[in-house]
Amino acid sequence: MTGQDLKKFKAALKSFGKANTQTADQARKVLRDEGVIDSQGRLKKPYRRSSPTTLPKAS
Repeated sequence: MTGQDLKKFKAALKSFGKANTQTADQARKVLRDEGVIDSQGRLKKPYRRSSPTTLPKAS
């Protein structure tokens, strides 16, 4: 996720408005848990997934 992607995502969160604050909070929590943003909502660099993108092959 690039800085530009994060800005677009934040703009989308703002468009939800107060009626959907729980959804926005959940989205922020997921981004924090994945290590994309820090507690202030800033993009962490470099971004690395905390979970593997592919499953290990069965032997």
